[in-house]
Amino acid sequence: MQTPLMSTRRRKRLTIRQENGSTLISVGEMEIWDGADLALIRDTLFEQILDFEQRELVLDMKTVKYIPSGFFGMLGDWKDRGINISVLGVQPNVAQMLWFQQYFTELRPGYFQLEAEPNFLMENVFRDDEADATIEEETVDPMMAEEISTEVMTSGEWSDSTNLIEEAIAC
Repeated sequence: MQTPLMSTRRRKRLTIRQENGSTLISVGEMEIWDGADLALIRDTLFEQILDFEQRELVLDMKTVKYIPSGFFGMLGDWKDRGINISVLGVQPNVAQMLWFQQYFTELRPGYFQLEAEPNFLMENVFRDDEADATIEEETVDPMMAEEISTEVMTSGEWSDSTNLIEEAIAC
């Protein structure tokens, strides 16, 4: 008989069920995660992956409004170990977090899959809300994107970024 990793009272905040070959974990009403919530989710993931040998996890996050960046790092570690992780019901403020934009791909409306490598799309790295100009969705080498960001930020002039973007796309 297995011993639960967390108290029954805390576990009731999560719902776990099997659906279409995946383990669906619903985080319930946890809107903004504190350390205890993060520990609960971490322990649940450990239990599902290590004890029950689950390889396909889906997190239902429809009520979540903020996620500590450490959570994304933990998901990345599991991805590196061959665990497929998807999320559904993502709130707009979570979807706008840089880490989320870089590492999740929307497979269908509201359903995102964690990728092993970042999605460095120009539309996600540079945004110009005031201009009507469109930026082609070109993939940029991550090192080049970091170099561009550093040069643009240190120059203090965003108007100079156009040449840097064109250079990155050309590479």
